[in-house]
Amino acid sequence: MRRYRSIGGTCTGEQNVSGVTLAGMTALEEMGIVMRAVPGPRAADREIADWYTLKAGLLDHLAVDAGGSEADRMRAQARRARQHAAELLAPSQNRVGGLAASNAS
Repeated sequence: MRRYRSIGGTCTGEQNVSGVTLAGMTALEEMGIVMRAVPGPRAADREIADWYTLKAGLLDHLAVDAGGSEADRMRAQARRARQHAAELLAPSQNRVGGLAASNAS
């Protein structure tokens, strides 16, 4: 498992997805990890779902610092990202190459 040191960060929670632990990092460090972890076009559903979970954790951490309506928007996006991750992992007969058929168009 890879661990990342904080250099005076704001992230106090811990998110562990695909061997990445997001604890005690700055928002900028966490953004870099999420950006570098974007799955490729042939990624399996598990890898894509893990990325959406990682993204949701980042949005939650950013919401703490944002406050107000911006924080509400970020928390809503985090909820949608977690929901999408759950949908990717749910058994379905209408799947096309890692994407739900409804999202393929």
